[in-house]
Formats: sequence, structure tokens, C-alpha cells
Amino acid sequence: APVRSSKQEQIHASIVATLLALMDGMDGRGQVIVIGATNRPDSVDPALRRPGRFDREFYFPLPNVKARRAIIDIHTKGWEPPLKPEFKDQLAALTKGYGGADLRSLCTEAALNAVQGTFPQIYSSNKKLLIDPSQIRVQAKDFMISVNKIVPSSERSASSGASALKPNVEPLLRDALAKVSAIIDDIIPQKKPTTALEEAMYDDRNDEHGFEKENLQREFESSRINRPRLLISGLEGMGQQYISAALLAKFEGLHVQSFDMSTLLKDSTRSPEAAVVQLFEEVKRHKPSVIYLPSIDIWYETMGQQVIKTFNGLLRTLAPTDPVLVLGVMELRSSEASPNQEMMRELFSRSRKNYFVLDRPGEMARREFFSKAMNYIRQSPAEFPQPENRKKRILPALPEAPILEEQPKAPSKAELKAQKKKDRFTLNNLKLLIQPVMDQIKLKYKKFRTPVVDENLIGYLYDEQDPSIVTTDLDPTQAQQLRPYEIAKDAKGTTVLHETATGKQYYNLEIVTIEKRLSNGYYKRPKDFLTDIRALAKDAKTSGDQERTLKANEMLANVEVDMMNLEAINPVLVAECEAVYNRELAREKEQIEAAKQEGHEVPMVRPNVPPNVSNTITEQSTGPVHLGEDVPGARMLHPLTPARPLGPSPLSNGYTNGSSVPSRVHDESEMPDSQDTSLVNPQERAGFIQPYATPSAQGTQPYHTHTQNSVLTRMAPGSTHQDYYNSASSTSSGQKTSNQSHRSSAPFSVITNASSNGARNDDAPDFSALPNLEGGSQLPNTQPPDMYSSQQSQSSQRAMGPPPPSSQPHHHSFTVQALLNEPQLIPADPGLLKSLDDQMVRKSSGLNVEQLEQVMANIMDAIWRTKGDWNRNHAASAVSDTFNETIRDIEECQAILAPSQDE
Repeated sequence: APVRSSKQEQIHASIVATLLALMDGMDGRGQVIVIGATNRPDSVDPALRRPGRFDREFYFPLPNVKARRAIIDIHTKGWEPPLKPEFKDQLAALTKGYGGADLRSLCTEAALNAVQGTFPQIYSSNKKLLIDPSQIRVQAKDFMISVNKIVPSSERSASSGASALKPNVEPLLRDALAKVSAIIDDIIPQKKPTTALEEAMYDDRNDEHGFEKENLQREFESSRINRPRLLISGLEGMGQQYISAALLAKFEGLHVQSFDMSTLLKDSTRSPEAAVVQLFEEVKRHKPSVIYLPSIDIWYETMGQQVIKTFNGLLRTLAPTDPVLVLGVMELRSSEASPNQEMMRELFSRSRKNYFVLDRPGEMARREFFSKAMNYIRQSPAEFPQPENRKKRILPALPEAPILEEQPKAPSKAELKAQKKKDRFTLNNLKLLIQPVMDQIKLKYKKFRTPVVDENLIGYLYDEQDPSIVTTDLDPTQAQQLRPYEIAKDAKGTTVLHETATGKQYYNLEIVTIEKRLSNGYYKRPKDFLTDIRALAKDAKTSGDQERTLKANEMLANVEVDMMNLEAINPVLVAECEAVYNRELAREKEQIEAAKQEGHEVPMVRPNVPPNVSNTITEQSTGPVHLGEDVPGARMLHPLTPARPLGPSPLSNGYTNGSSVPSRVHDESEMPDSQDTSLVNPQERAGFIQPYATPSAQGTQPYHTHTQNSVLTRMAPGSTHQDYYNSASSTSSGQKTSNQSHRSSAPFSVITNASSNGARNDDAPDFSALPNLEGGSQLPNTQPPDMYSSQQSQSSQRAMGPPPPSSQPHHHSFTVQALLNEPQLIPADPGLLKSLDDQMVRKSSGLNVEQLEQVMANIMDAIWRTKGDWNRNHAASAVSDTFNETIRDIEECQAILAPSQDE
């Protein structure tokens, strides 16, 4: 129900008028209670807030300390171990400006911080872990982390600023705050509000003169107040903002309405004059209240005359005895400056109590202010926090939580029926897409109407399925002559015909059977149809019929292209077909299980699902592309390509004809389930002469082999030790310089002679006879020839330089006590500290509050930088230097009051 005005649409005004009319007739309708809530009372139509519509209006301000303590008790109820009452009191005092939702968020965030601090392992693992909740302890540190992170809702608005005095400036402004609080208590006495229930606890309810006493008390309460006004003034930096924020925090029982510029100008849809009027209505509605005017001198200079006159006019409409305090705060630029005379005459000229001037802190206040820094100077380095030297926790491994698999909900009978109908529709769509391909196969490839193996030759296999027909009882040798084929399984479990004489396997499919399977919905996926076409091609290859194989390869290529195009054009249908295939497998499995439970034989369940095949049309991922099946006949020499250089082929005995070329892992790519053939063309056996060969080409390891099997390498007959010298070695023993070659020639000669004279009956060289070269051992050549020259030159260059001189590292000697014990503390000289304290108190007499804060910030920084110095006299000297430097800086850049610093 927004406020009705000419700027709104007519529909909103009509809704508000209808609501008001309906609420007027609610009195005689029985027990009907209308409850409304809003956090924008200024936006609600005033007619709704009159008695007769909403009879009672409750205003819920931010909770005070007592209420915050009660809210914290509610949200921390049941915590083990419970929070200490003293800590709850401190937390309630610290959370000034927090609402109920803010306190709840604070407690929740503190609990999460406690979980993170107790079990940080759960945040570094992607798995669910088992934890013991009884080990979680919510500490004060967890709450302080939450306080620093959460911004209460009251502080998000620009007009908020209520907070108690900070501990660092409390010694400087304690006396001033006490004086201002006494003045406020004098000009606007505060009475604790009591409810009717609290009044009922007293025994004067039946007093005959109760009415007269109540009137007398009310008269005294109002007569003691006369236009309460207070202006807090002073030079810049005297702590006016701290004093005003502390006063607002003190007014927890009063309604504080800020009239600052941000509140009046933040809403662009209303004028500042309208904002002043609305705010005054709230002030009158919630008495006693406070009108807060921060930086009132700037406010008077910035706001227009209409706003100022509107404010003064509304202020005069208040009765002199109304408990509405006008609190203004201002800062003077210099001691010669004076407040605005018009402002003072209109607002704060009725009494001397209406004007309070803040002065600079006294000597005792400054001494107490600097006492904290003096105490830090006296502290030992061990008492300071050391965040960089903290030890990391050793976190125990938490057990993983067991994975609880949810039992799938069994579908209903109607859902099963609908799913089966949908699957039938999917299979019909697939059939319509494959049928044109099948029609082309029937017209063009009539050769495949008959299978490879005549059915008359395998009729006995069908007869064995009939239990009424007697089969043979011959031994295997005689049965092989009468039974040339048997039923077997291939590598993928598909039923095939096994020819007993040759061991060949046939799928024995023809296009008539494939057409029947397509008609009855046997093919659930496009690749199932392609699998049967591939089986035709395999049978053609196995049969050895060259013409049939060529036709089969042509048919297979056409079907592969058609199926790939079908899958590319209809991805949604292919995915649905895959799901249908899985569901059909599940249905078939359920039928088999049902047959077992009923006592029937398992073969009675007729399968209607093809075997599972690969998800891709072509399964090869490496090697050359090979289409179709191999055509029977003599194999020709492979064409010469850059990947297949001119060279010999491996012989049938596993050796090479004198030289070799790098072999490939996948020489050629076969179609899936194709049988390997070992036909070798005579031309391939001949080979070609390798352009590069080792000195002893016969029987030696080729130069391109990049492996080292052993340090002791067997020498081939007819080879010499130079053939095995590792010129590419990176060790010092592999560096071939002239001097090294000369020194090592004698041992190699001995080995060669001994080998040739038959002194050693084995082919292994005696490397023990070599000189003890530094850095490694002689190994066989393991690098290709094109790397010899570069690596040999690099080895020679490294060998030219002299060896680096060996130097022993210098070790510092430490005593055991110096390693295990802390350094000895040298406390600060008391006379030095006393002189430093007196110096800071005396030289800071002309500083205001903000300048004293600047000095303290620099002093604290100097103490922090010297926190690790065990000689605390150094810390005192650093603080003294920092203090004097800051004083000089303030004198040069700012204006301070005399006396400041003695020269």
C-alpha cells in the first residue's frame, strides 16, 4: 500500500483505496487479525497507520546490549562446549549496530570458521570424509574472524556511524565524552520505559490517588525539558566524529534520525524539502528522539535556503517540552574562526549549555595514551606474535565416508508401458533410415543372397537342436569326416561356424537374414547393422574368393559412409538408440532371471539384442588407413613413401640380411576382427643395400639403437674395440682427446690381441684392463652417426679447459646452547624509558587527537619492525627517532598549537 500521490499510477491508488475500505468493515467479522510489516514506514500510506486500520504499531529498533546478549544465547544454545558468559557479554558489547539477522549470520560464520580450523582436510579433498563433530570447538578467534568479515546492515547505510570509543583513543576523549554525556542527561533526562506488564508488578495499582500521581509525574517529566539543543564544536581533528559516534551508541533507548546530506539527497525521486518533512514525521512519531546533524556548518552552507527554512519551521512546530534533542557537530578551521551566526541564533543560542567546545587532551590523558607503546617496548620478542614463524599443523588423514548408493525407484507399470512405446517409435525411425541402404544392397549385391557355407552341409547342426532327432555317437576322427563344421565362439563371443579341417571361422550371414533382422527390429543402433555387413566381408575374405571379397569391400565402404552420415545428421536419434539398446539388454537380463526363477531352461529366452560393438565406425587410431578386407592372392611390394624408406625386410627366421631400418609398431592397419596373414613377397625378402652400415655389419647391433642393455657388451666375431667406443658420451671418459687416445691405445691392443690369439674363449672385452678414467665408464656407441661430430667437438672443448679447483665450503660454528636456547633478553633501561615517556608527553602538548593518532601509528610501526631485537634499548631508540621525525613532519605540513617541541 504505497503512498497515494499524483505521480503514481491510478491502479496503485485504487488498490490502496480498496484495502482501506475493506479494513474499515473488519470489526464485525469475528476473529480476524490483520498483520503487516515493513522496513520502509515512510513509504506506507498514512491512512493505514491511523487507529481503526492498524490499531497498534510496533517499532523495532536495533537491539541494545541486553537484547543482543539474548539473541546470542539463542543462536549458541546447545553448543558443546558452551561459550563462557563473560565472552558473550564482550561479544554483545562489540556488536553494536547488529540486528537479529546479523547476529545469526555472525554465529553461523563463527561455527564454519571452527569447522575449518578443526578439520581443514575436508576443504582440500574432493571426497566426503568422516569427522567427529564433538571435536569442534568454537573459540573467540572464530568470532573475531567473523566480526572482521561481516558488515552489519546498519553500517551499510551512509547515515550510520554509532560506535563506542575505540580503545586506542579512549584515554584521549574519555573526559570529554563524560562531560558531554552529563550535559545531555541534564538537558534531556532519560527515563527507562516500562511496559504495562512491568508496571503490574508493583503494588500501587489500587491506589486511590493513582491518577493524580500519574499526572504529577508526567508534568514533572515534561517540565524539566525545554528545547534541548547541543552543539559540539572544536578545532579540526579534536575527535568530534569519535564523540558523536559514541553519543549515538549511548542513545540506544532513543530514536536517532540523521538529517545529514546523504540522507536528504540520496533519493532522486523526492526533493530535499520532502525528505525533511518525512523525517520530521518519524521524529514526532517516535519520541523521545534525537535529530542528528553531522558537520552542521557544511550542511548550512550547502543546503538551499528553502531546505533550511523548512527545517527551522518544522523545528519550531515542536513543543518546547517535547523530548527531541537537536545534536549538531562541527569543526572550526582555526582558533580565530567562529560558527555561523545565523545558525547559532536559530538553533543553539538559548543557553550556554547548548554549546560545548572540545579542547586538546591533557597531560595525564597523553601519558596514558603513550603507556601502551611503553609497555610494548618492555616486552620480550617471544611475547610478540610471529605469523611468519608459526609451525604448520600435521593434519591426520581422515577416513573417507562410505558411498551410499541410492536405490533407484522401480518404475510403475504405466511408465514401463510408455517407455516401451517410445522405444518402438525410436526403432521404427531407425528402420526407416536404414531401409534405403538395404534396398540398394538387395539390387546391387545379389551375390550375397547365399551364404559362404551351404546350409545343406550344416543341416545336422539344426537337427541337434531338436531333441526328437537322434544324433551320431562316432568318435572325433570319424565325426570330422561326417561333421565338417561345428558351432563355436569368436573372440567377442559371437556364434560362428568352425571348419574342423582348416580351423577357419565363418559367420555364414547373407543379405536375406540381414533384411529379416532389419524388419523385426533386431538392429538397435546403426553400428549393429554395420557389424553384420562387416561380417559378410570377413566371410568373403576367409573363403578365398577374390571376386566376392572385392564386392564385399565395395559394399562395406558404402555402408560405412551411409552409417557415418546417419550418425552425423541424427545425433539425437543415435543417443536415443544407445539408450534403447541398454534398456533392451536390461529387459533380456530380466527375462533370463525370470526364466531361472521359474525353473525353465535359459535358452528358452530368445535374444533380440545384437552383441555390443565399438562406438566408432573405424577402430584404428594409428597406422595407415586400410579399407575393407585383404583380397586373396599374391601380395605386392608396398609403395615407397617417406615413412617407409628403402631397406630390407625382416626374414622369416627373425634376423636381418646385414642392415636394418627403424621398425614401426603398427606396420599396417587391419579392420577389426580380421585375421592376420603372413604372406611375404619374394621381392621383399631380397631387400636393398643400406647406405649406412657399421664396420662389422654382420651380427652387430645397428647404429640407430637407442638402448643400453649392460656395461659389459659382447663383441661380435671379427669386430674391434674401436667399433664400440662411445664418442657421444657426455662423461669425461668419453672425451676423445689426443692424449687420452694415446694413453688408452695399449690396453685396447692387449684386448684385441688376446681375443685374436684365442687367449679368451668368450667375446666379451675385459674392461678391467682399461685405465681408471675419472667420471664414468666406456660404453658402446648409443647415438646415431649424425650426432657424433657435434657431441665429439663439445666433449673436446670441455676437455681442453683445466678442471675446476676443489674448494671446501665454509662452515659457521655454532654452540649447542646457541642453537637450542633463545638469545638472552637485554631489557630496556628504566631511565631511558622514563626519559622517552616524558619527552613524548611534553612534546605532544600542542597536538590534537588526529595528530596524536598519526604519531602513535608511526610509533607502533617502529615497535613492530624491532619486535625481534632482544636488546630492547634499540627498540626505545627507534621509537624516539620515529617520534621526533613525526613531530617535525607534522610541524612542516600541518598547523599545530603551541607549545609543540622545544628546540
